[in-house]
Amino acid sequence: MGFKNVVLGIGIFVVFVFLVGYGIEAFYPSPDYNVYCKSSNYAYPNYPDKIATNCSYSKTLENLSRQCFDERGTPVYEYDNNGCQVSLTCDYCSKDYEDANKVYTRNVFVISLLIGLLTMAIGAFIFSIETIGAGLMAGGVGTIFYGCVRNWPNFSNMMKFILLFFALVLMILLGYKLNNKLNWKIFKKKKR
Repeated sequence: MGFKNVVLGIGIFVVFVFLVGYGIEAFYPSPDYNVYCKSSNYAYPNYPDKIATNCSYSKTLENLSRQCFDERGTPVYEYDNNGCQVSLTCDYCSKDYEDANKVYTRNVFVISLLIGLLTMAIGAFIFSIETIGAGLMAGGVGTIFYGCVRNWPNFSNMMKFILLFFALVLMILLGYKLNNKLNWKIFKKKKR
């Protein structure tokens, strides 16, 4: 395979992965933080105009604040005229956004996996021009990689191991099949 074919194959790989990534975002957009946290007060709460003076410690507020953090919320305090914290509400907008994003990244993984496997199969078995087939196969692998990276923090260690093991076995079998070195009859029982 000549240098031009290698460059073309790499180009197909890169463009395909970007095409899938941007295509997913165009037709299935990711959750928008501002939809879940509509007010800028969540990011920058209204602090009192003056420095707190003569404030008494409130064990109740401290417990409510800890409970809010434990529930993945953000405490939003209200202040009196002296600048002292007098009450709080627990805002769950960040939690809701993270939960929606977790579902979204899982779905992106599934979409990327299906597109990647289909593209690898098309590149391996349909395109007889080696450069195009190899570029599409690499694009399929890159698309699977993209989906895994998007959802990687949400996978358990066991799930990561299973996915990587499955991907490795699939690629080895595909490599053998493409190079006509795997005798598929070994999976059938021998007749005597």
